[in-house]
Amino acid sequence: MLEFLDWNLWSAWHWLVLALALGAIEILAPATVIIWFALGAGLTSLAMLVFPDMSLVAQALVFGGASILGLVIGRRLLTRDKGPASTLNQGARSMIGKQAVVSEAIKGGRGAVRVGDSRWAAAGPDMEEGTAVRIVGVRSSVVEVEAV
Repeated sequence: MLEFLDWNLWSAWHWLVLALALGAIEILAPATVIIWFALGAGLTSLAMLVFPDMSLVAQALVFGGASILGLVIGRRLLTRDKGPASTLNQGARSMIGKQAVVSEAIKGGRGAVRVGDSRWAAAGPDMEEGTAVRIVGVRSSVVEVEAV
């Protein structure tokens, strides 16, 4: 009755169904993790088509190896530095390290700086208008600066 639970009787079709089920779960709860196990099940299904008498241990090795390899390579590709586009939608944080000019003297720790063609509220040590500064941090919409 529950013969499908007997791992020794699994065929390429069982692995394909598992791959499709895992793929559907990834679509419903996208985390870019389950997809690699779906890939492992799919590759195991292909291996079973080529080698239908594959042992349970060999099936597990193909599934585990393909899943882990996919997970490692996939994570590396998804988390690598994307260059200039990686600062998109970062707001003021993308300005950390850039130079600016004090456009409104900083007195009592508050003032303003000009970054490109934008004016930003600034916090930092007292400085006169026209002083070159470097942006070292961001708090809300206020940039923290220090003299260059």
